[in-house]
Amino acid sequence: MKKFLSFLGLVLILISCSKEDPLPPCINGDFIQTFHIETSFGCQDTRTTMKVTGLEGNSFKIFSNQRDALNQVSTIGNCGIDRIDFNRSDLLVGQTWVESYNFKINYVYIEKCNGQKGMTVELYQNRGGKGHFITYHAIIPKLRNGEIPSVTTRIITP
Repeated sequence: MKKFLSFLGLVLILISCSKEDPLPPCINGDFIQTFHIETSFGCQDTRTTMKVTGLEGNSFKIFSNQRDALNQVSTIGNCGIDRIDFNRSDLLVGQTWVESYNFKINYVYIEKCNGQKGMTVELYQNRGGKGHFITYHAIIPKLRNGEIPSVTTRIITP
């Protein structure tokens, strides 16, 4: 009987051991998909035509409802702002000073390991042109009440 119980115990130990590794530790976070007015609604280039009332310097605002977005964000036409589903999404609009002509904006939005959300806005610049503010925006998944993601802009020149 002792041998049987010992054998049964050994079998249970072997069965309970898993050869699979546990989940890897969080390193950089998870990417979150964003959308943009140009690609979602066919609006023309908003880098220089979109303006936000009260936005000063290198800063951004988050709009969580259609009324505020339509009242404070101006574009050529409304550019589909009235078609954003603010029950599921927020609109993040910001501006930053650049010293030359911008030819591309890339957005990287992640949820970091600690739960904090952050966006990196990469602005690809040519060498020519004069300094001006450039506007960037992203339609992002709805934020929790009071949640504000970090936003970092990176100027990339050839």
